[in-house]
Amino acid sequence: MSKLLPAPADSFQRIEVITGTGRRRQWPDDVKAAIVAETLQERAVITEIARRHRVSASQIFTWRKKARERAAALTAESASFAPVVMQDPFVQPASSGPLSSPPMIEIEINGARLRIPPNASRDTIFAVIEAAGGLQKRRR
Repeated sequence: MSKLLPAPADSFQRIEVITGTGRRRQWPDDVKAAIVAETLQERAVITEIARRHRVSASQIFTWRKKARERAAALTAESASFAPVVMQDPFVQPASSGPLSSPPMIEIEINGARLRIPPNASRDTIFAVIEAAGGLQKRRR
């Protein structure tokens, strides 16, 4: 039978047990939103804002990223599609007489009905839709 010898005194290490809440803080959503809004101001320096609010700059960047993601999700949810009815312009309905006018592209926007000839250029079509308030200005 072997005898257990005590370990040498220099092999012991000190272990510290920390009890309590620690450093992690909970930020209310309205406070986070106010800090993020502050960073969006012209000439805002995020490190200065972070120092003033006693939060790390990386945490502010995380909040900004999450705010952008939420905004994109809300925009995607609110986007909708209009129903489109396709008809062959050269086929006459059985009950109607001869075509009285050439075929047109018809678009209804904000209560206005737009009729655009099918041979119109892409730029013309976009300009007409923009003028009716159906599109935001295109970036070129």
